[in-house]
Formats: sequence, structure tokens, C-alpha cells
Amino acid sequence: MTNTEGKQTILLPETRLAGALKLAEKIGANIMSLGIPHRLSETAPVVTASLGVATARPCSGSSPATLWEMADRMLYLAKQEGRNRVRGEALTQEARIPASGAF
Repeated sequence: MTNTEGKQTILLPETRLAGALKLAEKIGANIMSLGIPHRLSETAPVVTASLGVATARPCSGSSPATLWEMADRMLYLAKQEGRNRVRGEALTQEARIPASGAF
């Protein structure tokens, strides 16, 4: 786990989109189940989480930054759609990260 630009990021090697989405949903549900009061929230009376998920398979292609950008777009989509949700997408063949790419 890392904190980049105020956003927490988790890398899950060897994880497909369905598995990553399932884990993100569980994380969101666990956060909400803590019941931490959030009186200023228009979403829920307790703290919730919006999560963005992106997956890619190593191959020739664009830079690792593409994966980070997709996850960021998914996070903002989750927020735009009402918060307290998970949105994700798998990168297409053209946008996948290079096999030798290092984060």
C-alpha cells in the first residue's frame, strides 16, 4: 500500500478485474461497517469510501502511468456517481503496461 497525492493505492499482482472489484467492495463495506459518524456527509451518516480499480496484464505498450491514470479516473467516476461505491475497468490491449515497466 502506498499514499500518492493523498490517495491510498494498493497493488495486487496476478489479480484480475473481478477479483480486484470484489476486494474493493469488501474494503468499502468494512469501512462503512465501522460506523464512524460523519455528520457532514450527504452520502451516509457514517464514513464511507469511493474506490477506483484498474487492471492490466504485462505486455508491450504504454507506460505504467496509464494504469495509475485509469484507476484515478475510476475513483472520480465512483465519486461522481454518488460516492460510497466501486468502479473499475480493465485496460485494453493498446493501453496495457509494458512487461518491463517498473513502478
